[in-house]
Amino acid sequence: MTECRKARNLSQKELAKIFSTSHTTIGKYERDEMTPSIEAAKKLAKILDTTVGYLLSDKFPVLHYSKVNAYYW
Repeated sequence: MTECRKARNLSQKELAKIFSTSHTTIGKYERDEMTPSIEAAKKLAKILDTTVGYLLSDKFPVLHYSKVNAYYW
């Protein structure tokens, strides 16, 4: 999430204002001290112009197509 936020030149405070929460909550999400609800993750993904899967990929690794195919060859 940090990378997406920084790519949009947003501070934690700016993202928090857009997301209607505190900057401490954004910081906790970024440090994996808290996990957003599914609804919150959807809203964050929309704000950050990414997918929920990408936001959660650090916590739940996403297998890319080439890696999946490697097991069948």
